[in-house]
Amino acid sequence: MCNRNFSEVANKNYPKVIQSVFSKYKVNEQTHSLNSTGRILEFDISCSMYDCLAYEETKGFFDECDCPPPEFWIAYIDDKLFSYIPKEYLDIANLGVGISMSGSLQWIQTLVD
Repeated sequence: MCNRNFSEVANKNYPKVIQSVFSKYKVNEQTHSLNSTGRILEFDISCSMYDCLAYEETKGFFDECDCPPPEFWIAYIDDKLFSYIPKEYLDIANLGVGISMSGSLQWIQTLVD
């Protein structure tokens, strides 16, 4: 069980926190190839059990609340945080998705193959 005190996140003020983080990151003006094989990860904030399982399994890739790294965040819609996970991080992210007992972490199925 996680030893962290989560009383500071009890009010679920995630939208403001997430928007604050989004505002600190600038869009990289560099052009990148669209040949990426990354995936979109959905983090359902309302489902998180705050159990630190994904955090421990991935050695800190996910935080103690199952949240993916802010560098990969792309959208926040209806208490769901979407992240683009680049291919070089898929293995570590899969460990967190696999151990998430609450279902708070799920891969979005691609619409186009």
